Amino acid sequence: MKNKKNTNETNGIKEQDFKYLDEENGNGISFYEDRADAIKHKPIYYVVIGVLYAAILLLVVGLILKIFFSSATVEGESMNPVLQEGDRVITSHYIFSSPKRYDIVVITIDRAEDIHYVKRVIGLPGETIQIKDQKIYINGELLEDDIYGSSPIDDPGIAVDPITLGEKEYFVLGDNRSVSADSRKETIGVISKGQIRGKVVFRFGPLKRFGGIK
Repeated sequence: MKNKKNTNETNGIKEQDFKYLDEENGNGISFYEDRADAIKHKPIYYVVIGVLYAAILLLVVGLILKIFFSSATVEGESMNPVLQEGDRVITSHYIFSSPKRYDIVVITIDRAEDIHYVKRVIGLPGETIQIKDQKIYINGELLEDDIYGSSPIDDPGIAVDPITLGEKEYFVLGDNRSVSADSRKETIGVISKGQIRGKVVFRFGPLKRFGGIK
């Protein structure tokens, strides 16, 4: 004598499927024959919500990157050999800190013309800077740990006489000091903190020079 089919499995629908469908139907979702069919007909708003979540996440990440970082392309030879013509760099904005001596920074010279330079911080707020005998002096003392100049300082410019920096002023030089236009020039002079866009922290192009910056 053959066994009767389990009534819970009649017509290929299991009891758990009825339970699932009843629960879904109680939430206003149409009744479907089995679980797979129910899943296939999920409301479109689930997809829309997923897309909105992804868009919001991308927007938040984009805003964070814009607040804390920016990019720049090096032009000229004033920072040779550390940075070269065409190098593409990432800068970290000074939000919770201030520039330190020897930081490489991107500075804004003319906002209207969108002119920016890449230089190295040498003098800090409150210090007195002077260049004599091709050497840099801070508060009357030789800056002995300056190892970044790749060429002699033949032209001291306005720093031939002592320059005392204000509370938020900086004195910057290019590493290739024989060709660099920097704080020695009257047209540039000392730099305010508001002119400093950020510290150069990484080079992402060209690939053969990809890596961090010192």
